[in-house]
Amino acid sequence: MNLERKTEEEVQEIARRAVEDAIAHIESNVDPERNKAQRFYNGESDVAHNKGRSSIVATKCRDVVKQVMPSLLRVFLSNDKPAEFVPRTPADVAGAEQATNFAEYKMEQNDGYTVLRNAFHDALVKKAGIVKAYYDETSAVKVEEYTGLTNDEFMSVASDPDAEILEHTEMFMAESAPDGSEITVTTHDAKVSYTRDAGDIKITSIPPEDFFVDEKATCIDDAYAVGHRTEMTVGDLVEMGYDFNDVWDLGSDDNGDESEQARRGHSVEDNQSSSLDPTSRAVSVYEVYMKIDIEGTGSPLLYSLVLAGASMKLLSYDNADFVPLAVFSANPEPHSFFSPCLVELIMEDQNVMTSLWRGMLDNISITNNPGVAYNDGVVNTADILNKEIGKVVRVKGQPGAQITPFTVPFTAGQTIPAMEYYDQLIQDKTGVSRASMGLDPDALQNTTATAVNAAVGAADDQIEAMARNLGEGGLRQLYAILLKLIRQHATAEEIIKVNGSFVPVDPRGWSSDMSVSINVGLGRGGKSERMATLQQTLQQQFTIMQSPGIAGSLVSLTQIRNTLADIQALGGVYNSDRYYSPMNPQMEAQLKHQAAQAAQAASQGQTDPNMINAQAVIAAEQIKAQAKKETDIAKLRVDGQKAMAEEQRKRAELGIDNDLARDKMVQELAIEVAKIMGQYGTSVDVAAVQAAQAAPRMIGGSNA
Repeated sequence: MNLERKTEEEVQEIARRAVEDAIAHIESNVDPERNKAQRFYNGESDVAHNKGRSSIVATKCRDVVKQVMPSLLRVFLSNDKPAEFVPRTPADVAGAEQATNFAEYKMEQNDGYTVLRNAFHDALVKKAGIVKAYYDETSAVKVEEYTGLTNDEFMSVASDPDAEILEHTEMFMAESAPDGSEITVTTHDAKVSYTRDAGDIKITSIPPEDFFVDEKATCIDDAYAVGHRTEMTVGDLVEMGYDFNDVWDLGSDDNGDESEQARRGHSVEDNQSSSLDPTSRAVSVYEVYMKIDIEGTGSPLLYSLVLAGASMKLLSYDNADFVPLAVFSANPEPHSFFSPCLVELIMEDQNVMTSLWRGMLDNISITNNPGVAYNDGVVNTADILNKEIGKVVRVKGQPGAQITPFTVPFTAGQTIPAMEYYDQLIQDKTGVSRASMGLDPDALQNTTATAVNAAVGAADDQIEAMARNLGEGGLRQLYAILLKLIRQHATAEEIIKVNGSFVPVDPRGWSSDMSVSINVGLGRGGKSERMATLQQTLQQQFTIMQSPGIAGSLVSLTQIRNTLADIQALGGVYNSDRYYSPMNPQMEAQLKHQAAQAAQAASQGQTDPNMINAQAVIAAEQIKAQAKKETDIAKLRVDGQKAMAEEQRKRAELGIDNDLARDKMVQELAIEVAKIMGQYGTSVDVAAVQAAQAAPRMIGGSNA
């Protein structure tokens, strides 16, 4: 069989079939379970409700998720570095630390708390949380209006490669020249759109119902087709660079409507303004990642393909280095992409608890309000239907003989042990208990601290296991994606903050094979254990540093400062710069150099304590000055990069203003020459004055 390069139509058909098959798999096998879990989380149940009886629902699914979420967020966000890059060689140590700080900066810049919270919630309720990290090549559009431009000024504006002339009006005006003749002056009014390219790394959570993957996949790496669907407008696609005529009539489909309605709690109507404004029309866009042999070499490559509309028209396809999607799962099953979420584990228990709750409340209600049998001809019916306490019942004949109350035994008390039993089952399944939250006085009173810690720790094990699964799965994938994006799209010199100082780094020099270490979850110990370990480490560092000779070089001031910062972070104080001065190896080397000079001076007989103290003070001040200098330089570099584009724009505007000023000066010169010659009869060297006006001028350090 001869391999040939595939046509665009063949690529579109391959991608369309793969997406349709993956969506069909999700809709048939995943969405029903996911939608049911969402219903139970919303407070619904499969227990039928009888009219006139209790309709209460035991919201165990929602309660458990809301109790687990704070613990998961605390585990991840109480650590300023939940994940770190691990160097492969000694030469990669500095780059790994810089990459970790850079990734944390990007997470903070993209509201990492909300991204992780959404991913964890989806993992607990919707089987999996999906996070996408990508480089967004956005374009900023600005519209400017100009009036009275000369020909040269208009040509200068029109020649800007980022400018698009939206409206243009050319006007001709007759004016009198200095010599009395009439000349025609051309001016231009214009509305111009400027499109400035800008881009940055974006991190966002994807709704689970928009995600799709083929049915044979067990993870992202072995998926034949994986991607996500999103609803965009025609205007959004045009801003992305697609031609309006290619996308305006593609339309939208109905995939995911049921799942979206289950998530939102209501249906979403189409935008009615789309009939008046074509750019607001909704378009279904599919971004899919597949390995395809497009070139016909026999070796398939990973491609990123964009399809749109109900017909899944192929808009573009490009080579991709990786899939920018991270999958978070709280309870992953081996060799399976989707696994039962936390809500699915206790849905049946919610049905049972709902039935018990309703039975208990119905029994209490009937016991307190029993029915009666009465003789309709003897007893007043309105009196019987009256439910007021202390009511009077009117009876004809012998009182009491015509009214017989029903006796209903009180059994609600016998239901409580059954409810406690199912509560215990739910605790065993999820690890969420009142004791683990410190809310059960019966379980914690009159108990030794060791026993309490053991009980709470045993209950926390399952939550820590979930945290570890989320960290080793989705978080590890997300940080690996961030490292690739930073190396691909960062400029030659980026500015990041490390240990309180702004330092320039070049991400392009980082190693590409650094692994990711997760610092949260099972096996990492509790906060008290980590605090005790750090405090013990600090004492050992002080002891080692005071040791003479080689042993003292095992610990540096930078490492001690890092230990102090970690201790404060565990205590909830993250701004360590407020309490300890910044320290890095360069500053430490300078401090050692100052100390060596002081020791040399002392060995030469300069043993005056005041002199030594003065030298120490001078050394400390020099260290602070150097740190401030490095910080100021880094800030100036950042400010300079931001101001460069603005300066170029201002220069262009100043150039226009300067040309207008020169024209005005020429006119004024002609008038003044006429006045002088008429009043005094004196000649003026007009050519010399004009040459002085036309001489180059310095604007912002450059000629204009």
